[in-house]
Amino acid sequence: MAKPHNNIFKILVMNAASVVENAEAMIALAQYEGETVSLTAVRHFPVKGVAENLAVEVRTLIEKAHWSIHQLDMVIVVTGPGSFTGVRATMALAAGLGLGSSVALVGLGLGEVMIPLLMEDQSGRFPVCVIQARRNRLFVLTPSEDYACPLETLYLPQEECVLAGDGMTLLRAFLHQESALPNSLRGEWDEKEEVFIAGAASYRFTPYVTPTIEQLVIAGLRKYQEALAVSFFNQNKKWLDFHPHYIDPPEAKRPQSGLRPAPEP
Repeated sequence: MAKPHNNIFKILVMNAASVVENAEAMIALAQYEGETVSLTAVRHFPVKGVAENLAVEVRTLIEKAHWSIHQLDMVIVVTGPGSFTGVRATMALAAGLGLGSSVALVGLGLGEVMIPLLMEDQSGRFPVCVIQARRNRLFVLTPSEDYACPLETLYLPQEECVLAGDGMTLLRAFLHQESALPNSLRGEWDEKEEVFIAGAASYRFTPYVTPTIEQLVIAGLRKYQEALAVSFFNQNKKWLDFHPHYIDPPEAKRPQSGLRPAPEP
């Protein structure tokens, strides 16, 4: 990692992965000193149009904080799953910063951050992260597998589970539609305990919708330090797990008229 300034790590955090209605992108400047994360500046703005607006938003945030790009020690980006456009925009900007300076880049999948936090829950329940996807579907993230599933054929692990993620609102509404439920999810609510019970399986809903900035910073720093400790890469390569977390294949298609010819030399 780049040497911190005065023993304080200066970090840019970006998350534009959500596809929920009126989804917002988040960018933040944070400082890490000792064991403490402090927020210098935070900005939320619509995910819609993020590809056009992100660079300006980040530059403005940095200028208002009286920082400079070259003061950054690390950029942490949420790599999905979720919005292709949001993930690509944040990762592309971070890659540009990484190429232009010595900043370290760390990619974090939503399940990678949220599942360990759910596993700290003392209930012993199986952790499941549900992320809203387009076309009335959910991304289901577990310690052993990730998959996309339409609501009408939704499959969840058949055991006692604890849930997190921005797909909980969609899932909750679906579970209240008794006639639409597949047989494996027919059951009843314990509204007081925020638990849906379906035979031997049950699903406890939590308030945990998305990682906080502080949680992203701690997870990113821990991941980077662990990689350095096992010599996962050398000091000249500062990009760690920096690729999109796609569950669906990318939606980009070739134009009907084909690609433009390469420019003449």
